[in-house]
Amino acid sequence: MGTFIVIALCSAHGIPSDNDERMGYCQKMLGDMGLNSSGGLSNVSNMMPPNIRPIMDSAMLGMAMYCGLTSVIANPGDERLMETMRSCDVIKNNILYADSYLEL
Repeated sequence: MGTFIVIALCSAHGIPSDNDERMGYCQKMLGDMGLNSSGGLSNVSNMMPPNIRPIMDSAMLGMAMYCGLTSVIANPGDERLMETMRSCDVIKNNILYADSYLEL
């Protein structure tokens, strides 16, 4: 059997009313089933000033990776974001640490 990719809203009844409800469904449904997860970082930083967005996106990425996020829709040109992702991968033991890990 092949690999299937499914993109779904995490809710039992339509779109969740707030982030707490959304995360409640994510933690119960995805974590218990051992499924991979993905999310868009710009959902958190939307409408913020341009100089604040990279900070918020990086913070959200670190927190989401800590909670088990396995994939993300992000701006690959955001250097701070890419450094955060690589650093989290080292801390989570997803990649081997090396002095040049930020250059990957």
